[in-house]
Amino acid sequence: STGSNAPECLLYARTANLSTVGTNSTYRATFLQMSPIGAIHNARMFTAAMDALPSMTADAQLNTLCGNWTTIALAEAEKNFTQAKVLEFNDVIQDAQVIKAGPELIGIIICVLAVFFGVWCF
Repeated sequence: STGSNAPECLLYARTANLSTVGTNSTYRATFLQMSPIGAIHNARMFTAAMDALPSMTADAQLNTLCGNWTTIALAEAEKNFTQAKVLEFNDVIQDAQVIKAGPELIGIIICVLAVFFGVWCF
């Protein structure tokens, strides 16, 4: 095969997409929050892609055959995230790292303090 349907081009595209998500903390956190597989396996997948991408990006023959998938992946990841998409997940929560600190936090702190003081007082 030649062009973008060649197996090496499909591998390059997949590697560029995974590396783009893996290197961006917002995309990565969003993906990890949505994925049912587990963070350890996903982290290994992203790390393998990030390790493999530099040699693919530097391969002039691969870039001539397939195009520069690194640039394409960066642009598409940004566009997709604005549409609430990260890789295969749609309707993602775009601020995956929010920590809720509402009024319920007061009750939690009181319970924790009660346990700590209860251990020392009784």
